[in-house]
Amino acid sequence: MVTQITVNKQAPEVPLPQPDPRKVETPSSASVGGGRPDVARLIVNGRNFEDWESVTVKQELRGNPPQTARFTCSEGSPLVDNWMNQQIMPGESCEIYLGGHLAFNGKVYSRQVFVDARRHQIEIQCANLLELSTASVVTQTGEFKNQEPEQIIRSVLKGVNKKLVVLGGQLPKIKIPRISVTPGESIIDFIDTITRHLGQESGTSISHSATPEGDFAIVVGPHGGSDEIVEGKNMLEGRETIYIPMVAAPPPGDGGGGGSTGGGGGGEAPKASQSTLGQRPGNDETWGAAAAHLPYLAKTFSMMGNTLVPSAIVPELPVWDKKINEGRATSEKNWMNEDYVTVWGTLQGWLRPSGGLWVPGQDVVVTSPMLVMKGEKLQLKSVTYSQDNQQGTRVVLECCNANAMGGAPKAGQ
Repeated sequence: MVTQITVNKQAPEVPLPQPDPRKVETPSSASVGGGRPDVARLIVNGRNFEDWESVTVKQELRGNPPQTARFTCSEGSPLVDNWMNQQIMPGESCEIYLGGHLAFNGKVYSRQVFVDARRHQIEIQCANLLELSTASVVTQTGEFKNQEPEQIIRSVLKGVNKKLVVLGGQLPKIKIPRISVTPGESIIDFIDTITRHLGQESGTSISHSATPEGDFAIVVGPHGGSDEIVEGKNMLEGRETIYIPMVAAPPPGDGGGGGSTGGGGGGEAPKASQSTLGQRPGNDETWGAAAAHLPYLAKTFSMMGNTLVPSAIVPELPVWDKKINEGRATSEKNWMNEDYVTVWGTLQGWLRPSGGLWVPGQDVVVTSPMLVMKGEKLQLKSVTYSQDNQQGTRVVLECCNANAMGGAPKAGQ
């Protein structure tokens, strides 16, 4: 009888399954909230994808849609055996995290694939609030009666299961006797028609946007705090545009606006106006000229010491209230002021100095001798996050003039 004894012989190792670097099932809150500050995660139906060749995420005021994203990757072979088993397909809900912070909730709306003998490249595009552009306003009567703007907007959004969030203040309390919907008009166009008549002297052009959670937002004033970008410190690149297309000799007086003493005996330079001319339907109490020829209203302004040619616009809504006329003129004036100065600043990394992601509508204090920005306060109009193999992780801030910066410098200063 022979007995064989084997000593110190390890059991054969069983290879562990290797996770797909692009797919991690059921991400926990720790995985999306405690990651590295340079990791972009796209979560689609509970599946986590993060191994991307390039990433671009943009958020902007008055963007349509207001939040978009683009992801690209490449593979040496197809990811799946059957197209029915594709992991990311248009129409699926998604969440996008940058540096562990939620950028936005939205939907995948495009998948593009390119393949040849050596490459298999995929591009995924996502966005938020797409239904506001594709869905029409549907009501039983085609009109809204005796409601305030906020009530009307909330009612319209209810049709696509979206909530309204007002940021930086509140919408004016104006009772609108009647407003009709153009047949087939999209939700975003209808809302924009209303909000452009609600401009306020808040230093912010009234804008539509979206919250990271996916709700529709209207920005009526500054919000989101303040951060500073400084040339030579955290700003890698800077670019500036000063844009005044309307500069010309002013007409006599104040351009007919009646809101300025321009050209009078006080020696003050004449100012031009952004004016509105409107009318409203008549009724038994108000008819004839009182309804057809509403009082002329103008907003006077000047830029960098230059006088501007006045212009007049016609409100898109019946002027039931003088605040509608005034709001439309204020919105137009604010948009023109907004274009006055635009600064683009490029920074390394995605997170702002105060922490978290940048917020469209927040204040950005710009200090740059080359751009003649001496701590000027601008408003963040759009933010574009990017990452690739050439430039690394960057963010580009588009900052615009906030109501002529409250006190714009004179020309030559």
